[in-house]
Amino acid sequence: MKTTTTNETTLTQFNNLKKHLGIFDELYYENNNEEISSDLKDIVLENMDSPKDQEGYYLDGFGDRVSFNGIRQLKRPYTKMTLSEAQQKEIIACHNDYFYFRKNYCKILTKSGIGRPDARDYQKRLEDDLTSGEDTIAFFPRQSGKCVEKDTLITIRDKETGEISKVTVKEFNEMCK
Repeated sequence: MKTTTTNETTLTQFNNLKKHLGIFDELYYENNNEEISSDLKDIVLENMDSPKDQEGYYLDGFGDRVSFNGIRQLKRPYTKMTLSEAQQKEIIACHNDYFYFRKNYCKILTKSGIGRPDARDYQKRLEDDLTSGEDTIAFFPRQSGKCVEKDTLITIRDKETGEISKVTVKEFNEMCK
């Protein structure tokens, strides 16, 4: 009968955990638990990116150019892409951990340029609540950074006739002018 030491058990547990870590988690642990800079993340992502031709168009799984609405940096939906093992691992890591995805992949445009946002404490608490699996009701003030797409359907009621109808936010905005 083989006995295992605490160190062997810990190493086995770490190796099992490592199978589910994304590349940035691995870099974090290899970097003595120091946060990876945004610039380094960009370099890693650029090196891990899908193949492109000389003009910067992504190439699909068949070697054909891909773009979305003429924007060569975007891939159109449902495009068959050839993914490396590292890309597949990142997709799984992002799927399994919202915070990993937000911290490493989400960028916003600010006055100082494009960058990864640092969440404020109240935003972190809200994210924790929204990802907890519990039902959550949140009250937000007007103009607090919420976004609704123009095609979002809303239900409205005509005050005079009482008629209820569904319209898009864009249609409703036009009606209010």
